[in-house]
Amino acid sequence: MEELLIEATEARCNVDLLCDPADGVSWNIGVRLRPWKNSRSGGDMILGVGDTVLEALENAISKARNGRWETLDWAKRPWATRQGSTWK
Repeated sequence: MEELLIEATEARCNVDLLCDPADGVSWNIGVRLRPWKNSRSGGDMILGVGDTVLEALENAISKARNGRWETLDWAKRPWATRQGSTWK
């Protein structure tokens, strides 16, 4: 996971960890990548979701490598559109 965090930082991206208790026993796990202010448009982001932090980060980095940026939305959560995104 450390290598992926270094890759994101070297690409001038902030990495936000998004967690939410799903049902009191399991958690929703997500990652938001946001480019540093001067590296891309300040209004871009990528959301990744997974059953673990590592899986969510891998998902987000994969999207970034493929240029799948979207408009920054602070309220959007990656697990809102995915079934089975919780882990125990």
